[in-house]
Amino acid sequence: MGATRRSAPRPEVPSPERAVESPSPAAPYEPSFLLQTMLDVKESIGKLDAKLDRLSSDYNKQETELRNIEKAMIMAKALLAAIFVVVPLCGTVLWWAVGGKIEQIRDGVIDKGAEAAAQKAVDPVVKPPQAPAKK
Repeated sequence: MGATRRSAPRPEVPSPERAVESPSPAAPYEPSFLLQTMLDVKESIGKLDAKLDRLSSDYNKQETELRNIEKAMIMAKALLAAIFVVVPLCGTVLWWAVGGKIEQIRDGVIDKGAEAAAQKAVDPVVKPPQAPAKK
């Protein structure tokens, strides 16, 4: 029973010469990098400002077009009101004013037509109308 116990490998300990070595320090502070970043941000803000101005002008154009469409809709509603309300109302008033006279004229035409038909039935020869005598 001579089982030997094997231990986990030990981490390697650096030699004293290697322990003193350290990675090179980070790049020194460079103000031009910060300046370049600020200039890029300023350029991006300028582009956004230009796009915002264009968006504002496009909005104003759309608002004008919508107002024109709204005016056209109001005019269309007024025209429909005139067609379906005012015109029949005026027709009713006109018929009330002159409808009796129109019915008299209609009845006179119908009566003359009936007389002419009765005359034709009695006298089949139709005499042409005579011109009025000159004085």
